[in-house]
Order: sequence, then structure tokens, then C-alpha cells
Amino acid sequence: MIRDPIEIAAKARQSWLDQGDVRKAKLLYLEALKVSKENFSFNQCHGTHRRNRINEGVQMEMIERDDAVESNSVMRSKKRRRKVLKNSSRRSTFNSEQTKAVIEKISLLLLQSGKSKKAKDMLSSLGYTCRLSDSILNYPPPVNNGDDTENSKSDPCIVIDDFVSDTCDTILRRIFGDPKESYWKSHNYEIEPPSPYFSYVIPVNAVDKLGFIGKLCKQVISCKLLLNHFPALRHAKFVEMWAHNRPHASGHQMHFDSDDEGNGGVRNPIISTILYICAESGGPSLVTQQSLNDRYLSDHGFLSHPARKRLVAFNGNVLHGVIPGKGSVSKGRRVTLMFAFWKHIKVRRGNTPGSARPFPLNSNSEWAQQLLKSDKEQNFAGKMKRSPPLKIDCVYQTLDGKPWKRNMGLPD
Repeated sequence: MIRDPIEIAAKARQSWLDQGDVRKAKLLYLEALKVSKENFSFNQCHGTHRRNRINEGVQMEMIERDDAVESNSVMRSKKRRRKVLKNSSRRSTFNSEQTKAVIEKISLLLLQSGKSKKAKDMLSSLGYTCRLSDSILNYPPPVNNGDDTENSKSDPCIVIDDFVSDTCDTILRRIFGDPKESYWKSHNYEIEPPSPYFSYVIPVNAVDKLGFIGKLCKQVISCKLLLNHFPALRHAKFVEMWAHNRPHASGHQMHFDSDDEGNGGVRNPIISTILYICAESGGPSLVTQQSLNDRYLSDHGFLSHPARKRLVAFNGNVLHGVIPGKGSVSKGRRVTLMFAFWKHIKVRRGNTPGSARPFPLNSNSEWAQQLLKSDKEQNFAGKMKRSPPLKIDCVYQTLDGKPWKRNMGLPD
């Protein structure tokens, strides 16, 4: 039986993302690489023989067309030739991008299971010289470190637990919790391949008129804990809103938040926030101290594990991302609602989902009506307790596992 590495890789993806079976996914990805190499060798070895068979087949067809009568023996001969041609056809292999993607996935699975030495050769074959550190990719479990009373003003992020009330949490879970809900279906939201980015903009001076979502925006922008750490938040004129609903093993690449994803130049918000709605699975958020113009990699970072009703806020100009969840977790989703607060942002109108669309005030969409609906509860605030993020002293490492220091600059 001729095997297709692309089909095997698709099964690996399903095992990893949909079923949360890390061990099976790793074995399938390794098998896909092996089959692709075997098929490539077969194609190389049989390429000349195949061309000769094709030429022979064409010559025989010409002769047979000239025959007045085709006997049964000739028909049987044609069937045999067709079978030979079919069996000698080119077998499926990965292209260079597919090979790279599979090797990266295997390397990640190895790194997250404490097998960094095995991942080294794979990453080196792709030309990598630097990676996220073991303390980040193979992150420790969450711990309760008590109140965060010693958080430095210079730290780029803070964490606030119990940010919203139970009522607010219930409403958010009803709107965003299930990937089959209106918000996700209306935007054709997918994880892999990822859907194009889409977000909505709400003017700060209009939040009092926008029901539930307006109350929630106002609660964030007027939070004293946030204003004390990010005083520039007082100057926000716009709120940009977007959300994600991910399975356990799905992360988000390291990036800078920027107006229109950086098209036309990078323009950062004042601050960005992450509100965890569902936190049964998924990896931690990583916030670094690195800004776009730095000529070195950040050596300090901050991890925040998913926790229901937790808000993470950070300076809008720093590099951050989501670490893929490690281990086998088959149930639950990592659902987050993000707000970015801007002094200026260009609102872009359009008939399809896109970056910085005006919030649909008169839409018939179920999700928009849910977010605009007024609620009798006047205050959606929880107890709002500061919680310390997990500080990381080594964000990046060489492939040998040594710290990537500032004087090493940026990797090629």
C-alpha cells in the first residue's frame, strides 16, 4: 500500500489539537517524515524507469490504433500496461515548507516533554540558532503566590484575579465559550490554518450607551489597579476588541500588537489586556520586556497561566504571545477576550470581518445583540485581587540550552 505523508500529518494534527493526544501525535508526525523520505527515494529511483514505460506505452498505443481489430489478448495487454503505469506513478512527498512545519511540530513536542537534546539536531537542520527557553516551553504548573504587592512600576504587566463578577463571567461564557456560538461561526473562525485577524473598535465616549460590552470596557478603563500601573490609560479614546477560542495545544506566535497588524508601520496601543473566559486548558501567556526597536532579545519575561475571571494587562509596545499547552489534555478550551486601548486608531469599514471594524450597533447578528444587551446588574466587578505573574529570568536559549545573552544581539 502506497502511503501519503500529508494524510498522516493531518491525522497527527487531529490527534494533537482535537484529541489532545501528544504521544500519538508525535509518533504520527515522525511516521509522516519517514514516509515522505521513502516516497522521495522511490520517485528518484523509479523516475527513469517510469519515463521509459510511458514512452513504451505511447508507442504501443500507436501500433494498436493502426490495427484493424483488437483481439482479447491485446485488451488484456493494455490493462496490464495501465496497471504498470499506475503503480509506477509519482508518490506523494512533503515540499520544503511542509517538511519544515512537521519538523517544527516534532521539535516543540520534544521540548515540551523535557527532551531538548533530541530537538537540537532537528532545529539545527532548519537553520535555527535560538529558541524559547525550557522554563517557558516546558513551563511549571501554576502556583498560588499570594498578593502581588511588590510588583515593580517598571514591570510591563500586572495580573488581576477575580476581575469580573460571576454574572459577568456567565454572560461571557455564554457568548464566547462554545466554538459553535454565533460569534465564531459569523467570522468563520478557525485555528489551523488560522482565520484572518478581525477586531472591532468602540469609542470610549460611547461606552455608556453600549449595554453589556460597554459596561465591561468601562470597568477596565476605570480600574484603579490598572490606572496606578498604567497612568497613560487615562488618555485612551478608543477600545479595540477581539477574542480567541483555542484547544489546549494551540499557541500564538510572539508578536507586537499594532494597528492593522503593522501594515503601513507599527503603531502600538497604550495597553493591551487579556480576560480569561474559559481556562480548562491551554498554555500560559508570555509577556516580555522587549520593544520593537531593541537590538537585543529580552532576557526577562512574565508568565500568566489561564484562570477564569483573570485579567492580564501589559504595555502595548512589548513582545508577547501564547505558549502552546503541553501534555495531553482532551477537554476544555482556552477562551480569551482582548481589549487594546488607543489614543488614536483608524477605524476601517468593510462588509467582511477585518481589522478595526466599527462595532456593529445595528447588526442582526446574534453575537452583536448579545454584547449590546443591557443587564440589570449595574456593577460587573469582582473582588479584583492582584496576583504575581511568574517571573522568568531566561526567555531565550541557544540550541545547546545556554542563555541567549543581550550581548549576543538578535539571531540571524
